[in-house]
Amino acid sequence: MQLLCASTHAFDVSRAGHVNLLLTNQRRSSRPGYSKEMLQSRRALAQLGLFDPLLQLVARLVVGEVASRPLLTPPVLLDAGCGEGYFLSRLLSSVNSRGGLAVQGVGVDISKEAMQLASKLDRTVVWCVMNTARRLPLVTGAFSVVMNVLAPMNLHEFRRILEPSGVLIKVVPQQGHLEELRDRLYERPPKRTDDPVRKTIAHLSSAFRVIQEHRLRWTCCVAPGSVHDLVMMNPLFWKAKRTRLEALQHEGLSAITMDLHVLLAKPEAPCQA
Repeated sequence: MQLLCASTHAFDVSRAGHVNLLLTNQRRSSRPGYSKEMLQSRRALAQLGLFDPLLQLVARLVVGEVASRPLLTPPVLLDAGCGEGYFLSRLLSSVNSRGGLAVQGVGVDISKEAMQLASKLDRTVVWCVMNTARRLPLVTGAFSVVMNVLAPMNLHEFRRILEPSGVLIKVVPQQGHLEELRDRLYERPPKRTDDPVRKTIAHLSSAFRVIQEHRLRWTCCVAPGSVHDLVMMNPLFWKAKRTRLEALQHEGLSAITMDLHVLLAKPEAPCQA
Protein backbone atom coordinates (compact mmCIF):
# COMPACT_ATOMS: atom_id res chain seq x y z
CA MET A 1 0.00 0.00 0.00
CA GLN A 2 1.24 3.50 -0.83
CA LEU A 3 0.30 7.12 -0.23
CA LEU A 4 0.62 9.53 -3.15
CA CYS A 5 0.98 13.31 -2.85
CA ALA A 6 -0.23 15.86 -5.41
CA SER A 7 3.22 15.77 -7.03
CA THR A 8 2.94 11.97 -7.39
CA HIS A 9 5.64 11.21 -4.80
CA ALA A 10 4.95 7.75 -3.35
CA PHE A 11 5.34 6.72 0.30
CA ASP A 12 4.99 3.11 1.38
CA VAL A 13 2.78 2.18 4.32
CA SER A 14 4.74 -0.23 6.53
CA ARG A 15 3.48 -3.65 7.51
CA ALA A 16 2.99 -2.29 11.02
CA GLY A 17 0.64 0.35 9.61
CA HIS A 18 2.56 3.65 9.74
CA VAL A 19 3.98 5.77 6.94
CA ASN A 20 7.41 7.44 6.97
CA LEU A 21 7.28 11.02 5.64
CA LEU A 22 10.62 12.01 7.14
CA LEU A 23 13.13 12.98 4.45
CA THR A 24 16.81 12.29 4.97
CA ASN A 25 17.67 16.01 4.99
CA GLN A 26 15.09 16.65 7.73
CA ARG A 27 16.89 14.76 10.49
CA ARG A 28 20.10 15.38 12.40
CA SER A 29 20.79 11.74 13.27
CA SER A 30 20.02 8.30 11.91
CA ARG A 31 17.53 7.68 14.75
CA PRO A 32 16.02 11.03 15.78
CA GLY A 33 13.58 11.42 18.66
CA TYR A 34 13.19 9.48 21.88
CA SER A 35 14.71 6.00 22.14
CA LYS A 36 12.62 2.85 22.25
CA GLU A 37 13.43 2.39 25.97
CA MET A 38 12.21 5.92 26.77
CA LEU A 39 9.02 5.36 24.80
CA GLN A 40 8.33 2.02 26.47
CA SER A 41 8.84 3.59 29.90
CA ARG A 42 6.42 6.40 29.08
CA ARG A 43 3.80 3.92 27.89
CA ALA A 44 4.20 1.76 31.00
CA LEU A 45 3.52 4.75 33.25
CA ALA A 46 0.65 5.98 31.06
CA GLN A 47 -0.98 2.57 31.32
CA LEU A 48 -0.75 2.89 35.12
CA GLY A 49 -2.72 6.16 34.93
CA LEU A 50 0.03 8.77 35.33
CA PHE A 51 -1.56 11.09 32.75
CA ASP A 52 -5.24 10.29 33.43
CA PRO A 53 -6.27 13.70 34.89
CA LEU A 54 -4.80 15.40 31.79
CA LEU A 55 -6.49 12.88 29.52
CA GLN A 56 -9.88 13.53 31.10
CA LEU A 57 -9.56 17.32 30.78
CA VAL A 58 -8.40 17.24 27.15
CA ALA A 59 -11.22 14.83 26.25
CA ARG A 60 -13.77 17.28 27.69
CA LEU A 61 -12.23 20.15 25.73
CA VAL A 62 -12.26 18.20 22.46
CA VAL A 63 -15.85 17.04 22.95
CA GLY A 64 -16.95 20.57 23.83
CA GLU A 65 -15.43 22.02 20.69
CA VAL A 66 -16.39 19.29 18.24
CA ALA A 67 -19.93 18.72 19.50
CA SER A 68 -20.79 22.42 19.66
CA ARG A 69 -20.61 23.16 15.94
CA PRO A 70 -22.24 21.71 12.84
CA LEU A 71 -20.00 19.23 11.07
CA LEU A 72 -19.97 19.08 7.28
CA THR A 73 -17.20 16.47 7.31
CA PRO A 74 -15.92 14.14 10.08
CA PRO A 75 -13.60 16.04 12.45
CA VAL A 76 -9.90 15.17 12.34
CA LEU A 77 -7.56 15.57 15.33
CA LEU A 78 -3.78 15.80 14.96
CA ASP A 79 -1.45 14.97 17.84
CA ALA A 80 1.82 16.71 16.94
CA GLY A 81 4.62 14.97 18.83
CA CYS A 82 2.48 12.01 19.87
CA GLY A 83 5.27 9.76 21.10
CA GLU A 84 4.33 6.09 21.35
CA GLY A 85 0.65 6.91 20.83
CA TYR A 86 -1.03 5.71 24.03
CA PHE A 87 -2.36 9.15 25.00
CA LEU A 88 -3.90 9.79 21.58
CA SER A 89 -5.42 6.32 21.37
CA ARG A 90 -7.02 6.63 24.81
CA LEU A 91 -8.19 10.16 24.06
CA LEU A 92 -9.96 9.16 20.85
CA SER A 93 -11.61 6.22 22.59
CA SER A 94 -12.90 8.55 25.31
CA VAL A 95 -14.06 11.25 22.89
CA ASN A 96 -15.79 8.89 20.47
CA SER A 97 -17.66 7.12 23.23
CA ARG A 98 -19.51 10.35 24.06
CA GLY A 99 -22.51 11.45 22.04
CA GLY A 100 -21.86 9.30 19.00
CA LEU A 101 -18.86 11.34 17.84
CA ALA A 102 -16.50 9.92 15.21
CA VAL A 103 -13.27 11.89 15.42
CA GLN A 104 -10.45 10.58 13.20
CA GLY A 105 -7.01 10.67 14.75
CA VAL A 106 -3.63 11.39 13.16
CA GLY A 107 -0.48 10.98 15.23
CA VAL A 108 2.90 12.30 14.07
CA ASP A 109 6.35 12.08 15.62
CA ILE A 110 9.95 12.26 14.43
CA SER A 111 10.78 8.93 16.07
CA LYS A 112 10.37 5.86 13.87
CA GLU A 113 10.42 3.68 17.00
CA ALA A 114 7.50 5.71 18.38
CA MET A 115 5.42 5.13 15.27
CA GLN A 116 6.21 1.42 15.27
CA LEU A 117 4.91 1.12 18.83
CA ALA A 118 1.90 3.32 18.10
CA SER A 119 0.80 1.48 14.96
CA LYS A 120 0.86 -1.85 16.80
CA LEU A 121 -1.32 -0.35 19.52
CA ASP A 122 -4.14 1.19 17.46
CA ARG A 123 -4.87 0.55 13.79
CA THR A 124 -7.73 3.08 13.68
CA VAL A 125 -5.28 6.00 13.88
CA VAL A 126 -3.13 7.29 11.00
CA TRP A 127 0.47 7.26 12.25
CA CYS A 128 3.20 9.19 10.39
CA VAL A 129 6.91 9.74 10.94
CA MET A 130 7.70 13.39 10.21
CA ASN A 131 9.69 16.33 11.50
CA THR A 132 7.13 18.60 13.18
CA ALA A 133 9.68 21.44 13.33
CA ARG A 134 9.64 21.78 9.51
CA ARG A 135 6.85 22.52 7.06
CA LEU A 136 4.37 19.75 7.63
CA PRO A 137 3.41 17.54 4.66
CA LEU A 138 -0.25 18.03 5.58
CA VAL A 139 -3.11 19.74 3.74
CA THR A 140 -3.98 23.33 4.66
CA GLY A 141 -7.13 23.54 6.77
CA ALA A 142 -7.45 19.78 7.14
CA PHE A 143 -7.72 19.53 10.94
CA SER A 144 -10.44 20.42 13.42
CA VAL A 145 -8.11 20.08 16.43
CA VAL A 146 -4.34 20.20 16.74
CA MET A 147 -2.99 18.87 20.03
CA ASN A 148 0.56 19.57 21.22
CA VAL A 149 1.36 17.93 24.57
CA LEU A 150 4.75 18.64 26.18
CA ALA A 151 6.35 18.82 22.75
CA PRO A 152 7.93 21.58 20.63
CA MET A 153 5.41 23.85 18.89
CA ASN A 154 5.44 24.74 15.19
CA LEU A 155 3.11 27.69 15.58
CA HIS A 156 2.46 28.90 12.04
CA GLU A 157 2.30 25.41 10.58
CA PHE A 158 -0.28 24.49 13.22
CA ARG A 159 -2.19 27.60 12.18
CA ARG A 160 -1.98 26.66 8.51
CA ILE A 161 -3.30 23.12 8.86
CA LEU A 162 -6.20 24.08 11.17
CA GLU A 163 -9.70 24.74 9.91
CA PRO A 164 -10.72 28.43 10.32
CA SER A 165 -12.96 27.37 13.22
CA GLY A 166 -10.51 24.80 14.57
CA VAL A 167 -8.70 24.83 17.93
CA LEU A 168 -5.20 24.29 19.23
CA ILE A 169 -4.74 22.49 22.56
CA LYS A 170 -1.29 23.19 23.99
CA VAL A 171 -0.01 21.56 27.20
CA VAL A 172 2.84 23.35 28.99
CA PRO A 173 4.83 22.07 32.02
CA GLN A 174 4.58 24.30 35.09
CA GLN A 175 7.36 25.08 37.57
CA GLY A 176 6.47 22.17 39.85
CA HIS A 177 6.33 19.49 37.19
CA LEU A 178 8.30 16.37 38.25
CA GLU A 179 9.89 18.42 41.05
CA GLU A 180 10.70 15.36 43.21
CA LEU A 181 12.62 13.83 40.34
CA ARG A 182 14.55 17.02 39.67
CA ASP A 183 15.47 17.33 43.36
CA ARG A 184 16.84 13.81 43.46
CA LEU A 185 18.73 13.86 40.16
CA TYR A 186 20.47 17.22 40.54
CA GLU A 187 22.50 18.71 43.38
CA ARG A 188 21.21 22.11 42.30
CA PRO A 189 17.94 21.50 40.43
CA PRO A 190 17.66 23.87 37.44
CA LYS A 191 15.20 26.68 38.13
CA ARG A 192 13.36 28.54 35.40
CA THR A 193 13.46 32.29 35.84
CA ASP A 194 10.75 32.89 33.26
CA ASP A 195 7.08 31.92 33.41
CA PRO A 196 6.64 29.07 30.87
CA VAL A 197 2.91 29.68 30.53
CA ARG A 198 3.11 33.44 29.91
CA LYS A 199 6.00 32.85 27.51
CA THR A 200 3.91 30.33 25.55
CA ILE A 201 0.88 32.63 25.46
CA ALA A 202 3.04 35.48 24.18
CA HIS A 203 4.41 33.21 21.46
CA LEU A 204 0.90 32.08 20.51
CA SER A 205 -0.35 35.64 20.17
CA SER A 206 1.09 36.08 16.67
CA ALA A 207 -1.33 33.50 15.25
CA PHE A 208 -3.83 32.51 17.98
CA ARG A 209 -5.86 33.90 20.83
CA VAL A 210 -6.11 31.88 24.03
CA ILE A 211 -9.75 31.40 25.05
CA GLN A 212 -9.33 28.98 27.97
CA GLU A 213 -6.65 28.15 30.54
CA HIS A 214 -6.64 25.21 32.94
CA ARG A 215 -4.07 24.49 35.65
CA LEU A 216 -3.69 20.82 36.58
CA ARG A 217 -1.58 19.71 39.53
CA TRP A 218 -1.76 16.26 41.05
CA THR A 219 0.46 13.81 42.91
CA CYS A 220 0.86 10.13 42.06
CA CYS A 221 2.27 7.38 44.22
CA VAL A 222 5.28 5.66 42.70
CA ALA A 223 5.54 1.88 43.04
CA PRO A 224 9.09 0.54 43.53
CA GLY A 225 8.95 -1.15 40.15
CA SER A 226 8.06 2.10 38.38
CA VAL A 227 11.05 4.20 39.46
CA HIS A 228 13.15 3.09 36.50
CA ASP A 229 10.36 3.98 34.05
CA LEU A 230 9.86 7.36 35.73
CA VAL A 231 13.55 8.17 35.30
CA MET A 232 13.70 6.90 31.73
CA MET A 233 10.52 8.49 30.36
CA ASN A 234 11.95 12.00 29.93
CA PRO A 235 15.27 13.72 29.15
CA LEU A 236 15.93 14.74 32.78
CA PHE A 237 18.28 11.79 33.25
CA TRP A 238 20.51 12.80 30.33
CA LYS A 239 22.51 15.32 32.38
CA ALA A 240 22.22 13.61 35.78
CA LYS A 241 25.29 12.10 37.45
CA ARG A 242 25.46 8.32 37.45
CA THR A 243 25.82 8.23 41.24
CA ARG A 244 22.53 10.10 41.65
CA LEU A 245 20.77 7.83 39.16
CA GLU A 246 21.98 4.75 41.01
CA ALA A 247 20.97 6.20 44.39
CA LEU A 248 17.49 6.99 43.13
CA GLN A 249 17.06 3.49 41.72
CA HIS A 250 18.20 1.98 45.04
CA GLU A 251 16.27 4.26 47.41
CA GLY A 252 13.13 4.68 45.31
CA LEU A 253 10.67 7.57 45.21
CA SER A 254 7.37 7.63 47.06
CA ALA A 255 5.47 10.17 44.94
CA ILE A 256 5.75 12.42 41.91
CA THR A 257 4.08 15.74 41.15
CA MET A 258 2.49 16.43 37.78
CA ASP A 259 2.07 20.17 37.26
CA LEU A 260 0.67 21.19 33.87
CA HIS A 261 -1.09 24.11 32.21
CA VAL A 262 -3.55 23.49 29.37
CA LEU A 263 -4.25 26.24 26.84
CA LEU A 264 -7.14 26.21 24.38
CA ALA A 265 -6.56 28.64 21.52
CA LYS A 266 -8.33 29.64 18.32
CA PRO A 267 -6.85 31.07 15.13
CA GLU A 268 -6.58 34.83 15.20
CA ALA A 269 -7.22 35.44 11.49
CA PRO A 270 -7.92 33.49 8.29
CA CYS A 271 -4.90 31.52 7.16
CA GLN A 272 -3.06 32.49 4.00
CA ALA A 273 -2.10 29.20 2.36
